[in-house]
Amino acid sequence: MSLLQRVARRLGQDRFLKLLGLYPPYLGAGVSVTHVAADLSVVEVELKLSAWNRNFVGTQFGGSLYSMCDPFFMLMLMMQRCSTSTANRSPACRRP
Repeated sequence: MSLLQRVARRLGQDRFLKLLGLYPPYLGAGVSVTHVAADLSVVEVELKLSAWNRNFVGTQFGGSLYSMCDPFFMLMLMMQRCSTSTANRSPACRRP
């Protein structure tokens, strides 16, 4: 079990995903996690338009938008699939 998996288990998965908003690249880009459903089926993330993520035409830079949501799909899937005791034996839930 990796360090992040142990932290998520200790804090609770919903609190762990909320704390990802304190990840330094997210803080710098202005990304914030606004809502996490208890069953991890929904994670709402917000990116406000600022000088740091505005492109030439005044809209948000596509790389900022992608990085805002990129890790959450994988983490939600892993946490949902590996939370049951029978799934913990699955190769997808084990560390390579």
